[in-house]
Amino acid sequence: MVREKNNKAWNLPGGGMDYGENEYDALKRELYEEVGYAGHFKYKPLGISPMYLEKKKAWQLWIVYSIKPDNYNFKVGEEADEIAFKDANGFIDTRPLIYKFSRMNAANPID
Repeated sequence: MVREKNNKAWNLPGGGMDYGENEYDALKRELYEEVGYAGHFKYKPLGISPMYLEKKKAWQLWIVYSIKPDNYNFKVGEEADEIAFKDANGFIDTRPLIYKFSRMNAANPID
C-alpha cells in the first residue's frame, strides 16, 4: 500500500497512463514513482470499470491489475510519503470496485 504525498489515505499504487505508453510501461512507471520498484514483473488485468467524473465532465476508465514482481525490493517512491504491506483482508477501500478487484487477486493468481 502507498500513502502518497499530501494524502492521509492508504491506497493501492496506481495512476494514469501517459500518452504513448503501453500497459507495461505505465505500470512500471507508476510502481517506480510510488513504491520505488524498478524490477521486472508479470501482470494481468482483474477488472475494468468506466466512471463518470462529474467535476471534469469526462469519462475515466479504471483498469485494476494484479502484479507479480520478480523481487520485493520496494522503497518509498518519489510521489509517496510512506509504503507498507497491509493485510488485504483488513483493507477496506471506500471505492467499491477497487475493493472488489483487490479481492480477486487471491482467486486468480498470476503464474
